[in-house]
Amino acid sequence: MKRIGLIWLGGLAAMVGGVVYAALGLLMGFGAQLFYVLLGIGAMGAIAALHALQRRHYGLSGAVASMTTFVGVAMIVVSEFAGALGYAMEAAGIILFLAGLLVAFAGTLALGAVTVAVRVLPLWCGAALIVGSFGFVGELVGGWIIGASGAGYFNTMVLLEAVPWVLVGYAVLRAGARLSEQPSRVR
Repeated sequence: MKRIGLIWLGGLAAMVGGVVYAALGLLMGFGAQLFYVLLGIGAMGAIAALHALQRRHYGLSGAVASMTTFVGVAMIVVSEFAGALGYAMEAAGIILFLAGLLVAFAGTLALGAVTVAVRVLPLWCGAALIVGSFGFVGELVGGWIIGASGAGYFNTMVLLEAVPWVLVGYAVLRAGARLSEQPSRVR
């Protein structure tokens, strides 16, 4: 029963984080980057739920992909708080953020591929992870390397980062519902 609770909570966290980030990001514009933390926490919940659902099917490669994705997203979330600690920590926060983007990109891409391969969840869930991984690259290349800005770029990034996690959360919730409907084994 605990596993089903984790799966439900992870799916719900991903959906809520994605919807709130997308809605506030599109309504408020650039100031909504503060809600990036909420998206990250929701994504971390979804990653834990994905691992709980698929761990018996994907072996070491899936475990490494899950851990890599989780660590990368956690680095991004923690980096958002480093700047709030003061100017001295701001540089460390930027380095942590950029490294987190790269780690999260590689992990999410691998986790999406593994999710497609093991077929525990629908194909579109793995595809959403793969598409969502490019949100990390878009943030890195567009925002940091090229210096892209403006409402159009920001709105595109919000949707590329949020929508895949909402879809993944929905797939996880559906899988959790199927698990809770299955009769338990009698020993």
